[in-house]
Amino acid sequence: MITLNKKPTTIISLAGAGLALLIAILDFALFVPNCVVTIVKVFAILFGIVLLALTGLCAYYTFLESEGMPNYFLYDKRRKKNIAPEKLTFEIVNERMSFFVSHVAQGKASNLWMGTVLQHPERFDPNHVYMPLVAYKMLYDLSRENSENGWSMFENCTEENMRAITYALRMNGEQDMVRALRYLYENCPKDHERIRDYIQGNQKYIQSRMYGYVRRNLEVFY
Repeated sequence: MITLNKKPTTIISLAGAGLALLIAILDFALFVPNCVVTIVKVFAILFGIVLLALTGLCAYYTFLESEGMPNYFLYDKRRKKNIAPEKLTFEIVNERMSFFVSHVAQGKASNLWMGTVLQHPERFDPNHVYMPLVAYKMLYDLSRENSENGWSMFENCTEENMRAITYALRMNGEQDMVRALRYLYENCPKDHERIRDYIQGNQKYIQSRMYGYVRRNLEVFY
């Protein structure tokens, strides 16, 4: 389940804008038309205008805050600001996930496949938003692997880690791939050629799903 990772001030600002707009609508729709005392009607109109202005200020503050908050995938350290979402590429996503996975796995991919890292996602992903990306990244890196030592990581993956990988993929709606990975893992883990053919054959699919996940969920990476 994806949990939004917004600042409390952003949430308060959005709630304030919504509440002010609602009261302004009620004021102009119900109170002003039915007000018979001129001076009261004038104050009611002014009150509505103030509420609309407050709505605009809250919305503008939310926009400025969101623009100023570094996004894990959009933030350009050199320019010190987020790039436009339209400029996000798979190469950027892959580079950022390489850094993320390297940090989580302490520089060793084998720690993900055969260690206990994935069994404690709360230590590096308390909101459960990075786990699908970690799973895709593991498969994508494996698809680019040429050595037998690399493919042996799939063979020696622990059952607990395979469950974590397939669970993470299901979070992004994967079904066929999950079934295929389970079949290969349970029935022919030593058949490196067959495993390689499947994962390398789906490299572009894995790449597109990894990139698409980030694009659809950019708001959770602030």
